[in-house]
Amino acid sequence: MEEKEDLFASVKGIKDLYVEQNAKEIDWLQEISSNKRIKVTVDDKKVDLSKPGKYELIYIATILGEEEEQVKKVTVTVVDSKEAQKLSDQGATILISKNEKKAVTKQQETVKKEEKKTEEKKEKTFVEKTAEKKVEAGKKEEVTEKQPQGQEEISRPQQGNVGGSSNTSKPEKPSQPEKQPVWHDPVYEKRWVVDQAAWDEIVSEPIYEMVEKSICNGCGADITGNPWGHIDAALDAGNFNCGGYHSEWQQEQIGTNTHTIHHDEIGHWEDVLVQEGYWE
Repeated sequence: MEEKEDLFASVKGIKDLYVEQNAKEIDWLQEISSNKRIKVTVDDKKVDLSKPGKYELIYIATILGEEEEQVKKVTVTVVDSKEAQKLSDQGATILISKNEKKAVTKQQETVKKEEKKTEEKKEKTFVEKTAEKKVEAGKKEEVTEKQPQGQEEISRPQQGNVGGSSNTSKPEKPSQPEKQPVWHDPVYEKRWVVDQAAWDEIVSEPIYEMVEKSICNGCGADITGNPWGHIDAALDAGNFNCGGYHSEWQQEQIGTNTHTIHHDEIGHWEDVLVQEGYWE
């Protein structure tokens, strides 16, 4: 039996997702990529973004030009805004409207930066201590090379300096270069601002049809349906002008077509400051 090709082996980006409750315009395929011969679609009928919970999202892969398809299921977890913020602060990726990602709170951002500074400081201290050990080891090695092998060094006081101190002084430790301050630019985030919410417009349009009408030749009355009754009554009354009629085609409303037109929300993107610039 021929082994079937695993189409999803060539598809990247499929994973379980977290989405904030009531998120709008989520594109389930935005992070998905595949080669040109594989088409990926999605079935999100079971996902309800209006209620927190776990839902099944189905990705469908097919080879272009062929009917055979393979499916892969993932879990979409819908959480309320409070839980979304908590998960975001813990490092999870939370999708909000238009596939934007939930930003961490400023307090959590500060904590993360402090943790990063602490780690950098530890790493720097370790590097400096390692460098000092290498310098000290190099000095000891240099002294050993200068002293002749097998001969003990005899220290004798110089003439005129009996009982005095030695002229040899310990070399000073080289000072660390002064760290220059580093400027960190402000951090901005693109955010969608709604100028006008989406709305539905109900439109009623009249339906017209061309209808044949019977018109009296004398008085011009519409006598459709009983032309001879009108003529006979006119003749009995001595009105011989209404002795005949003719047909006219007229436009007449026969009904109304009512339908709804959806208008998408109107908005714009803004750069929102999430972290001010600072010196470090």
